[in-house]
Amino acid sequence: GVGEGMMFPEGGVMGERNPTKPGTTLDEIRKRAEDKLQSDVPEVDVHNMTLDDYRQVVQELQTHHIELLLQNEELQIAQLQLAQAHDRYADLYDNAPVGYVTLDERGVILGVNLRLAQMLGKRKEDLLGRKLSDIVAPDDQETYFIDLRKLVTRRDRRELELQLLGADDQRLWARIDWFHFSDYNGEPEQIRATVTDITKDKALHARMALADRLSSVGMLAAGVAHEINNPLTYILFNLESLARDLPILARELESLEEVQDPSTPAAPFTPSVNVGDMLEKSRVALDGTQRIRDITKNLKMFSHVDQSR
Repeated sequence: GVGEGMMFPEGGVMGERNPTKPGTTLDEIRKRAEDKLQSDVPEVDVHNMTLDDYRQVVQELQTHHIELLLQNEELQIAQLQLAQAHDRYADLYDNAPVGYVTLDERGVILGVNLRLAQMLGKRKEDLLGRKLSDIVAPDDQETYFIDLRKLVTRRDRRELELQLLGADDQRLWARIDWFHFSDYNGEPEQIRATVTDITKDKALHARMALADRLSSVGMLAAGVAHEINNPLTYILFNLESLARDLPILARELESLEEVQDPSTPAAPFTPSVNVGDMLEKSRVALDGTQRIRDITKNLKMFSHVDQSR
């Protein structure tokens, strides 16, 4: 007959039923096409058709069939390209240098990439459906909830740094950059966030801060040494002078007692060393000692203030 043997894309012969089981997608599509043909296409009186009419119908059917084949081929190519683009996107999403997470407004995790799961030492499946607050360190819970409330209320973009709990409750520092998102398609509003591991940055910052403190302590120690060295120098000089003059004065006083006749009036005693100078040296040495005491006292107070920060 006319058109006998014409094949459709799925291998069925025109005029035959599709060999697939009822209820499949192809059966449903064919049923819809038949219903549309009966309802929309006016009935043709085939008894009055000429041979040329039949030839024209066959030619149109063949042309339409070829068009369907070409469209099907283009659809398959487009579907393949779409699948490849999806795979590329999924690979970029999962293996990005930062973590990606999607939350609802309560902070429940709706989506997460592989990178964030690896950062936390967990599986993606174990994170989905949990609240992000479950993996926030107790010390930073208040910071997290305050920022989440502001984000939901103000609908702006925010950034915060806090500690997350990884495998075995091991802590890592993270920078969260999140924003409120709505696709305007009736879907619930969401929060999308990037999570960057800044643990190494924090450790480096701590080492640099320690180096700065050590440098400051070194400069402080040099200044203290200079401040102490000055009074210590004249303390030592004066004490050495006193150590030299006091024995001389003591011997002269002993000799005076030995030769002194109790029955005769005492002659004026003139020591060979300057007693007034000795007293001045002792006063200066005492002042220097007190100055060193004040320096060490202030240094101790500075140490206590620095430790309390």
